[in-house]
Amino acid sequence: MIKHPQASMRKSFSSGSESGDSTDTNKTSSSSGRMVPISAISNDDYPIDTGSAAMISAVATAMAASTPSMGSHTTSNGDGSTNAPQLMSTSNGTANNSNRIKGNKNSIQNNNNEQRPNMNAATLLHPSESGNISNEEKQKHQPECESQINNASERLLMELYLLPESDGRRRRERDRQQRQHYLLKYVWRANFKVPLQSPSLIVNWCCGTGIWAMEMAQQFPNCHVVGMDFQSATLSSLGRSIKNLSFQNVIMQRDKTGLESLEEGTVDYLMMRDVWLVNSPGHKWFETLAEVFRILKPGGWVEIYEQDMGVHSPGPYMHIADDLYGNMYKGVGIPRTISDELSFMMNKIGYIKIDERAIELPVGEWSSVPALKETGYLFKDLMVRRFRTFAPWLSEFSDISLDEVNHILDKCIVECEEYKTSMCWRYFAAQKPPQQEKKAGLSD
Repeated sequence: MIKHPQASMRKSFSSGSESGDSTDTNKTSSSSGRMVPISAISNDDYPIDTGSAAMISAVATAMAASTPSMGSHTTSNGDGSTNAPQLMSTSNGTANNSNRIKGNKNSIQNNNNEQRPNMNAATLLHPSESGNISNEEKQKHQPECESQINNASERLLMELYLLPESDGRRRRERDRQQRQHYLLKYVWRANFKVPLQSPSLIVNWCCGTGIWAMEMAQQFPNCHVVGMDFQSATLSSLGRSIKNLSFQNVIMQRDKTGLESLEEGTVDYLMMRDVWLVNSPGHKWFETLAEVFRILKPGGWVEIYEQDMGVHSPGPYMHIADDLYGNMYKGVGIPRTISDELSFMMNKIGYIKIDERAIELPVGEWSSVPALKETGYLFKDLMVRRFRTFAPWLSEFSDISLDEVNHILDKCIVECEEYKTSMCWRYFAAQKPPQQEKKAGLSD
């Protein structure tokens, strides 16, 4: 019997068998690799941890007082029904979106089981994956369109993380990251799941505000914990009172990850979470994972937490929002199926004990399971905040007005309750093969 969503179907990629985890109890595993659907979880199967529940309740109270709206352009028929959005597009690319939702709401197909083309993982690998190709050679083989995609993804990062401290968008993004941390910690029941025994160096790549790094430094007082991110992303005050916590401010662009400052074979454990934009275009995932492999000690671990780029059981407005996101993903060169390729990449690089899991979370309070109802409320709030951050980019890449984007996002969030919409978070863990270890330390 499934005791918690963290026991979602899992597989060991390298061996094709189920992998063990000393930190989990009451788990159900399957070599199919499919996630456990929400409908399979009962109230008794989802025990509440009192400490986490108290924390989540406090966050929920704060959220209830300030649940944001995407925009003011909402319409109602007065009978509980809503008007379908009419996109005013200035390009042929988004005219299809408008045609998709014109007319009666019931005419829109709810293609919950829609199959997206599965990209061959080999096509995501950069020509320089072997490490033997120079930067000049890379640029020579890089097509102009890829150069434009690189520029697009880097520009978005600069826009978000180099904003002034006083900018409202920057403050909202920090708030979103804090809330996401607590929600994921609650859902996965821990800050990490791999076996860590007396680590000496832990790295949180793209650490955001740094709250995860701070908690790890407190949990492992004899370990040096390093958070790495853009300067404006981190709350530097977190590290002032914790001696074993430090932050390295880096600019992650082109071929630079910021991990170059770490010596080979010195890191016990590296965690990355919600880093799809930093790893855009898609081939950067391979390059980042290869660099992580270099700095890990033999026997060291990497963990990845990423939200899937698709939606389960979307309503008509969510279908349109999904199309808008698809245009943005295409613009920055990230395949929507990228999460399906990460295990392949790690296996190719040389990782072992590759563990892949998935948790399906409700968007809204539609679940009959009280704990999932609470989780859905928090996740819905998080999605609203994520939409607010991305709205200007959705407008840009689909060439429609920001007002129209906000209108669609407002509506798609509301209809999640009716259509029982859910989204999936993916988890990956992998180990560098054990060998003779080196002494941990940061390079100058």
